[in-house]
Amino acid sequence: MSRRFKFLSTFIVLFSLACALPFCAGGSSGRTAKLSELQNQVDARNKAEDEWATASDGQVIGVGGGIKTEGDSRVKVETSDGSLIRIGADTVFELVELSVVENDPVIRLKVEAGKIWIAVTKSLGQGSFEVETPIGVATVRGSLMSVEQVTGGRVSVTCLEGACGLSNSAGEADLTPGQQTEITASGQAPAAARPMDRNQLEEWLLNVPEAQTAAQQLAADVPLSDTDKAKYPELAFDGQGTLHLLWESTALRPGGDTLHQQKPAGGLWSGATNLTDAFEIIFTNDHNLLAGADGAICAFWSGATISADPGTIGLYRRCQTAAGWLAAEKTFEASGTARDHSLALAPDGSLREVHIASAGDVMFGETKLSDEELATTPALAIDAAGGYHVAWSRLGDPFSVEYRYSSDGGQTWQDATRLSTDEIFADGLGLSLAADAVGNVHLVWSGADANFANGIFYRHWTPAGGWGEVRRLAASEESGPNPDLAVDTESRARVVWSRFDGVRYTAQAADGTWTQPVKLSESESGWPQIAVDVQGVSHVVWVSGEKIFYVTTP
Repeated sequence: MSRRFKFLSTFIVLFSLACALPFCAGGSSGRTAKLSELQNQVDARNKAEDEWATASDGQVIGVGGGIKTEGDSRVKVETSDGSLIRIGADTVFELVELSVVENDPVIRLKVEAGKIWIAVTKSLGQGSFEVETPIGVATVRGSLMSVEQVTGGRVSVTCLEGACGLSNSAGEADLTPGQQTEITASGQAPAAARPMDRNQLEEWLLNVPEAQTAAQQLAADVPLSDTDKAKYPELAFDGQGTLHLLWESTALRPGGDTLHQQKPAGGLWSGATNLTDAFEIIFTNDHNLLAGADGAICAFWSGATISADPGTIGLYRRCQTAAGWLAAEKTFEASGTARDHSLALAPDGSLREVHIASAGDVMFGETKLSDEELATTPALAIDAAGGYHVAWSRLGDPFSVEYRYSSDGGQTWQDATRLSTDEIFADGLGLSLAADAVGNVHLVWSGADANFANGIFYRHWTPAGGWGEVRRLAASEESGPNPDLAVDTESRARVVWSRFDGVRYTAQAADGTWTQPVKLSESESGWPQIAVDVQGVSHVVWVSGEKIFYVTTP
């Protein structure tokens, strides 16, 4: 062997050994961790003895290095094998070990305080992914786990996917997808595994884009609220983009209450607020949410403050301000036979409503809009030009969807028009009407065709062309009652409805076609409601087992 060849061989061996070290980022087996997606104040250091300095996008840190975030700060860390760590606010994080074993990697992190979410994107083989905290060690093996350490105290772990665990010298707990555990104090054993709560899932959805599919699948089976005996949810956005939920529950009082929760854009759901604790009577399934002209949300319901005094019966309103909920005020006088109110704002900001009165008449103020047949499910929409649209289910022979229109603020009304057809009937079990921002109106109802095949049916009104043709949105085997409709900022409709085997959802495309219905839940469900935010995300709630469930979908 020549001296030159020996020199080259020695150089290659030495270079290979050198590049096996963590700081050799370009080597075939070097292990690194790179920072990206920095938000607000994020500091980093390459070694434990280094001073903290402002981190930069693309910065690489080695073993012994760390990251520190301030309030409302975030950063994504990606190891060279593709695993992801998303670090939340007020977190102190250290890389303890990034092994060079390609097939069985060992990754060890340390969290002194704060919260991280981990996505293991590669098989660990016989290796491991561990997170050390002051009072316990969390492990994950394929593939999604969060760890939160409260300074000087409790550590909690959630397992979104794969197999996870939490252990210390006092014991251990193994987790399967959808479970959580915690150690409440130093020296205490981990608690027994239990289901994740709703806000933990919401945090996964908000903080870890890579976990959206897994989180949504679990979210469909986790109740939004612990409140039992829930029914009739309503959804609406206020002018600030906060999502509001109104529903009824008899869990607090046999006569029932109207409860409220809210979720700010990019935030978590609040706890429940009882809006009707001063009321003795609440009329069931007669409540609404509506954003006022100033964007503030108002809740409406029918009831009475004193059951023995008919003078207190009416439709009441409470509006939310920055300081909280205002006192309830009566908006309309109503007898005990008035029900099923549907509300909308006129262009001047005034409140308009239709309701069912007596044995089944659709009323706009003192004006009766329906004929002598019984009517149900009235719906009011006011278009961008100020036209009033009212639709309802007529329980005649056959059941049908009836419609009337007013161009002068309800002073006069056109004759009733039948929006269902001789071939497409209504079932009287629900319809939904909504106006969009460009002046059109959308209608959906549940019914059947002349062959008695069930269906979900849709019609679209434009100022130039009036009502278009009837469209079937779902085949008989996909159909069910209680459809609800919302419209996005592009004037495209989204529709949900209930079935014995889960909520269904379909969306209108830009060319007017509709997506194949998809199932949003796996259990029997009722009263689904939908709202669409300004980003085009659909928010859906429903009731199953007397609890409220919630998911989002594009």
